[in-house]
Amino acid sequence: ADVVTRRVKRVFPHPKFNISTFNNDIAIIELNSPVEMKGPAIRTACLPLAQNNYTGMEGIVAGWGRTAERKNSSNILQKVSVPVMSIDDCRKAGYSKNKVTDNMFCAGYPTGKKDACQGDSGGPF
Repeated sequence: ADVVTRRVKRVFPHPKFNISTFNNDIAIIELNSPVEMKGPAIRTACLPLAQNNYTGMEGIVAGWGRTAERKNSSNILQKVSVPVMSIDDCRKAGYSKNKVTDNMFCAGYPTGKKDACQGDSGGPF
């Protein structure tokens, strides 16, 4: 596979991003030069409409984070499939309204076991 390398020129965080709650934790990244959109590996991200409901659907979370609570970060990209939960179910699982706001989504198993871990923050879903 051909590798395409670019550097970040500027980052435009959401104007209402809140570091303490992570509300509006999204940004636009400007690269230092254009990227040709060709092949299966380089594509634009399609953002969903706000009214779309993905509750019950499976998504894949990936990252190089820890593979368990007291383990080191992985040298191999890890991935796991997790279901999208309703905000109500997420709050019933112990996440308060100020941790998971109405403009966020929640994914995972209420009982744990399969999940992202420390070091996976900001990774793809």
